[in-house]
Amino acid sequence: FQGAPDQLVSAFAEALNAYGLEKTNQNLQQIAVASQSLFKQTDFQLTELADFAKNASVFEGANIKIDEALAAFTALREVLPAAESGTGLRNFVNKLQAGDLTKENKDNLERIGVKADQVDFVGENLTQVLTTLRDATAALPEAQRNAALGKMFGTENVASARLLMGSVGRI
Repeated sequence: FQGAPDQLVSAFAEALNAYGLEKTNQNLQQIAVASQSLFKQTDFQLTELADFAKNASVFEGANIKIDEALAAFTALREVLPAAESGTGLRNFVNKLQAGDLTKENKDNLERIGVKADQVDFVGENLTQVLTTLRDATAALPEAQRNAALGKMFGTENVASARLLMGSVGRI
């Protein structure tokens, strides 16, 4: 652990608050165990929970379990800075969530053969959504794939979307 102990405590508290979890030993243990397993596999640092927590309410709102959201955050974190990883994951989820899915995004999904209700986080977890999108775009030539992802997520989020779809197995 690098950083001051109060940073660690603050990071855990922010993550618990973002997920609407009470500050109990059981909930703290849930986050700590998920964090520990990620730390063993990657360079994830516990102080990065604060960057995760800033966006975690979006993940919780999409019914993404905390361990799955942390794994996706870490997959992005392996390539991007922590703050960009949290933002990238948040933007990915926001663009697909049922309440935020625009008609234009629904049309963009249909162009690649995906129905909005297959990826709107209603009945699907994050890895199912990522797998559906990965499989739908796999057959496209790279230029078309990037264009389709750019239309769906915005050009600023294409890298995050591609990293997430490529990390399904690790997540």
